[in-house]
Amino acid sequence: MRIFSLFTALALVSVVLSGPALAEPDTAARLAEARRGLEQVSARGFEWTTTGPLIDAAAAALAQGKTKDAERLLSKALEQIRQSLLQADYAQANWQQSIPR
Repeated sequence: MRIFSLFTALALVSVVLSGPALAEPDTAARLAEARRGLEQVSARGFEWTTTGPLIDAAAAALAQGKTKDAERLLSKALEQIRQSLLQADYAQANWQQSIPR
């Protein structure tokens, strides 16, 4: 029984210690998603000046092993990309209203 408890404790410690390492591939995937989104927004002409620096800062944080900081920055960047796409859609649907009469 004592050996089982020891192995259980060791397994739990290894899972806890490997937690950040397991999160990095997800963060790397989100970074790639943000870069693709920025390219898409840029192609439509609605790239915001703050989005690229957020993605660059997230990449730097991830390279330094600061996964939580990278995730926070990527969340902001992805929200800006979503808002930029909404802005592009609105402009495309309503461009006629911006023409003076």
